[in-house]
Amino acid sequence: MEKSKIHYQFISKTIEQLNLKGVQAIHGDVSRSIRNLDRDFDLVFADPPYEMAGVKEFPDKIFENRSLAPNGWLIVEHSDHIDFRKHPRFRDHRHYGSVNFSFFE
Repeated sequence: MEKSKIHYQFISKTIEQLNLKGVQAIHGDVSRSIRNLDRDFDLVFADPPYEMAGVKEFPDKIFENRSLAPNGWLIVEHSDHIDFRKHPRFRDHRHYGSVNFSFFE
């Protein structure tokens, strides 16, 4: 899900150019739209603005909404200021330069 129309169009075009079957971009604001998703995703990659309010609660919202398919993965990109290691669904953390990725299952 991408809030920016320009970025959404770029993502959609890239999906089409790469002929990625079963991959779909959704245009919208995830903080408002997450409760309206009516399907389960195998992979959710979240790259919210680092200082966005509610980033720490994002994994809980995904799991509460049951937005992941069984055995699905959530990957959240975040700043050094956030540590998800104590989250019950946390599985792994990767750090690349100033970028952090936390993996949830």
